[in-house]
Amino acid sequence: MELVSTTDSSNEHLQIFTLPPQPTATFPLFPCLPVDVRYLIWEQALSHERLLRIALELVTIDENKSVKRKKTHDRLYKPGEEYHIVLKERQAISKLFHVTSESRRVALSFYRVHLPCRYEWLEDSESTGTLYLCPELDIVEIGIEQYRPKTSILFANFAQDVWTHDPRRIGLVNLSIPIRSFTHPFREWRKLHLSETAQSSLLRQVIRRLERVIFSQRHYVWRMCYPITSMHPGERCFKMNRSVPITASITRFDRLPTDPRPVKEELEIMHIGHRLPHRAVSAWFRLLRRLRLEENLLKIDYRFLLSHERKLMPRIFNRVDARKWVQEEEKEWKEILKKKRERYKEWAREETPEELAEAPQPAMGFWLFPLESIGALPGVDKCRLVEPRGLHRSFFDMSKYSPELCLAQLP
Repeated sequence: MELVSTTDSSNEHLQIFTLPPQPTATFPLFPCLPVDVRYLIWEQALSHERLLRIALELVTIDENKSVKRKKTHDRLYKPGEEYHIVLKERQAISKLFHVTSESRRVALSFYRVHLPCRYEWLEDSESTGTLYLCPELDIVEIGIEQYRPKTSILFANFAQDVWTHDPRRIGLVNLSIPIRSFTHPFREWRKLHLSETAQSSLLRQVIRRLERVIFSQRHYVWRMCYPITSMHPGERCFKMNRSVPITASITRFDRLPTDPRPVKEELEIMHIGHRLPHRAVSAWFRLLRRLRLEENLLKIDYRFLLSHERKLMPRIFNRVDARKWVQEEEKEWKEILKKKRERYKEWAREETPEELAEAPQPAMGFWLFPLESIGALPGVDKCRLVEPRGLHRSFFDMSKYSPELCLAQLP
């Protein structure tokens, strides 16, 4: 598969590492093709993986007074305890929903799970809509910022609703759990009142259907590394880790089995975030033990997602935005080095042209590592992944594990 860059060769280290754009040539004879052939072409255009971030919220008492929704027999909540799905993505709906009536029918069939939701993107205005899912291809990342005692019930109800509304009865199989959510709200899972048979039974059903669980780490994952002299003896103590993928505001991605960029040296000393994922992993396996779920029967593929994202999700919607983001980061980095050189002298020098020529080009997307990359899997019987201590506790040697590179499909 050919890979391309999106700037001229004068600043090669700033060229965006991405797949070539899809051809846009027209095909006037398309309407003349048989219906079944056109259907396959539409479906092929839709067949890509997505990572969707959602939040689950309980409705307020006032909302329940004005909107009295009926429950299905699968719901755990009593009347008045409905929840909202909040889709926190800007470009989550395929354009094929709006091309022709035929393409829309195909899209509605392909994304066969339809759940009411609210669209919410940063400070932009909110609107009501529909969450469209293809369970086999979509990874759903669930954040629960409020109602901590209800965390497990919100998750179980959402997952059960996905299964109930799925004509094929596959349901939620790809789950992503943000580390920052597990650090606070999700720790309430260990306080579950599992004596309530309905809660524990439904949660067991939901977890048994999972095929992949991803622990995602984005916030405060460094690309600009500050003094770590003892880890770089004889080298610069200020270093840009250019290999770390950058989060883009695009749900669709292409998965490469390995990262073809020169990243091995960078992986040897990789910053994996200030809040380490170990407690989240341990909390998950404690939950499995409390639910009496045998790990060897679950057949879950565990992954660790690593990407760089600042406090606010970067507004990277296309290749132009990506170039602008990288250029602004480079400018900020040079200003930091200039200030640090006043104290650290040569240790805060800029990279030489030769070093920049060998540096990994910036990639928009994320890495997927085996979960073993941050330590041995604890297993249900242990339920504790030991968290490192010390000054450099957030730096790991990840070079033994080749990550998958998931590139955002930048238009």
